[in-house]
Amino acid sequence: MADSAPILSPPYASLTDRFYREAETAPFPRAETLLVSKGTAACLGLDPIWLARHEGVRWMLGQAGGQPRPIAMAYAGHQFGRFSRSLGDGRAVILGHLKDRDGRDHDLAVKGAGPTPFTHRGDGYLTLSAGIAEFEMSEALAARKIPATRVLAVLATGETITREAPEPGGILVRIASSHIRFGSFQYAWARRDSDALLRLARWTLARHAPAADSLDNPGLAMLDLAVERQASLVAQWMKHGFVHGVLNTDNMLVSGEAMDLSTGGFTATRDPAAVLSAVDRAGRYAFGRQPEMVRWGLARLAEALLPIIDRDPQIAIPLAQAAVSRFEPHFAEALEADHSPVAPSRVALSKI
Repeated sequence: MADSAPILSPPYASLTDRFYREAETAPFPRAETLLVSKGTAACLGLDPIWLARHEGVRWMLGQAGGQPRPIAMAYAGHQFGRFSRSLGDGRAVILGHLKDRDGRDHDLAVKGAGPTPFTHRGDGYLTLSAGIAEFEMSEALAARKIPATRVLAVLATGETITREAPEPGGILVRIASSHIRFGSFQYAWARRDSDALLRLARWTLARHAPAADSLDNPGLAMLDLAVERQASLVAQWMKHGFVHGVLNTDNMLVSGEAMDLSTGGFTATRDPAAVLSAVDRAGRYAFGRQPEMVRWGLARLAEALLPIIDRDPQIAIPLAQAAVSRFEPHFAEALEADHSPVAPSRVALSKI
């Protein structure tokens, strides 16, 4: 395993800064590694002991020499059904791209490392308890082989964060196949930037479905990819009793990985009305409504992709509708598939 800083490549450089802003992480001179996922470290060929050392901490904060400038992604999204054209990463930055031991690409990102250009009314920081909660959920989903962003480590900052009461501060270090959301496409669509839409679709296909990258209609191929992967993902949630918590379109990754896991959890009773997120007061994202809400989100993605599916709406709309309608058979097929045995409800933390 690597006991030195892996080389990161600049994140999303070919997309141009229409989809991101340069950012930086706060210094955190007292930051230390509290938890490391040994499984995620092994996937990346990293030594957990090195990640606990000073140089490992600096690398995870994007503050080691020779690293690219971190970026905060721009995106839009429907939040509880209401569209916002300008959201963006308010407390997360992407440090760069890196490959795992099998040559697959990942984003390395940190959450809670200070304000970004998209930090509007927040402060950009994270409580340690929230970081640990997401770590636990990441490990639990990995044990069940449910696709999700993986937490590499949780850092204790040594600082105090004020929420309802003072709490210790923390930083989450995670990897994802990419951070391209439904809301990323909605961001370009809201600005009527068809060139950016097409550029993003081609980038995403090249990362997640290289065989589809050469197809004549990247917009439709992009929608087909999202429909199939989201149907498979939500089917696994339903089989295992997982409740995501907040299925806004800015929380849906086209890669088919679950993200922002701290509000999620499992319901042993499979109660369709089960709601685990305190902010979902109306039960919009209750356990039983998740397939409906994922399909709704796919319809919003389809709307954003219409300009690059075909310039003629009379052609683009039926093609998009047909693609979204394939959600139901994909979902039914995924429900029948035996993805993995159900794991125990509690997963031990991989502590340093």
